[in-house]
Amino acid sequence: MTQTGQNRFVKLEFFSVPRVVLERGALRSLEKEARSFGQKAFLVSGARLEASQKIVSLLEKGGVEPIVYQVSGEPTIASVERALHLAKTSGCDWVLAVGGGSVLDTGKAVAALMTHPGVPLDYLEGIGGGLQANGKAAPLVAVPTTAGTGAEATRNAVLASPEKQRKASMRGQALIPQMAILDAELTLGLPPNITASTGMDALTQLIESFVSKKANPMTDALCRQGITMAAKALPAAYENGSNIDAREEMLFAAFLSGVTLANAGLGAVHGLAAVIGGCVAGAAHGAVCASLLASLMRANISNAARTGHEKTLSRYEEMARLLTGCPTARAADGVAWVEELTIALRAPKISQQGVALNDYQAIAAAATTSSSTKNNPCELSADELLEALQKS
Repeated sequence: MTQTGQNRFVKLEFFSVPRVVLERGALRSLEKEARSFGQKAFLVSGARLEASQKIVSLLEKGGVEPIVYQVSGEPTIASVERALHLAKTSGCDWVLAVGGGSVLDTGKAVAALMTHPGVPLDYLEGIGGGLQANGKAAPLVAVPTTAGTGAEATRNAVLASPEKQRKASMRGQALIPQMAILDAELTLGLPPNITASTGMDALTQLIESFVSKKANPMTDALCRQGITMAAKALPAAYENGSNIDAREEMLFAAFLSGVTLANAGLGAVHGLAAVIGGCVAGAAHGAVCASLLASLMRANISNAARTGHEKTLSRYEEMARLLTGCPTARAADGVAWVEELTIALRAPKISQQGVALNDYQAIAAAATTSSSTKNNPCELSADELLEALQKS
């Protein structure tokens, strides 16, 4: 988005899911609606067989034949290729993805590639061809079971390449689901550590979108709502996993984080997290974000103060008020609040997540060219990223 000197908008382009349903028990409504998407569904689900069987039964009652593909671990180029082959050879005409971020990203990639030529690597930025998937995708219904990535609202899918030790995104309008179902009942079984790591991912996305170079008035409004909601709901959901109100608020905040990152981008936290996720097997993305967030907030505030970047400082001041609920909070208070939250959520330090000390410098250097880092409000050097990493 750009603006003239008279504060008139020259251009504002906004992407979002065409249809969103937020309702407890909403997944059950698919029994009546499933047939409208097609006769054979490619069902992407998590590793829990019992949960998959319930959805299979629901689809069959709705007159839809399901082809099940279970996801364990984060999606890779190879796993998406296998899923795509199964979807095509089985004659599926739409995709239903029910699960966490890995499940949703797999479903999104498959739905897009069912109607686009080529292979996943052709569409991956940085490590592949970087093509945009902007054509029409196969119908996709996304149903998150964690309140974290907001993948049900984004126009990208993150795939890992173990060979290149990198994670990269395929992007385009075809990655946006046709429908998102936000059913808080599906998140009630999440253990505290998953609630914490996924919730911190959502909060990080909201915070980074709010200070992003690409932030605009629409994403600002959604970030303000999401940050305020997550600041209260995340600790409550962590302390009492059966608190359905807190679960629902976190699910909505996570959805908002997906909408805002799809339109405003992220920042250096996700720039570093993408590199770490690619080179450290098993590193939990949300936990990595949790460990990095406070130190990167502090690095941005310090850089902005040194360079006289008043807009960024103003954003962090407002963010501190949103997080703490205190009308006189300063930027440093926001950082302190995040630090206290990560302690309360028992978030592990970066050194406890399999990241070797002798890899820090290479990780920081690689993160400077990440697509997320490019939207960071300040131009952080590799040395500044390294220092933030060391303090995490």
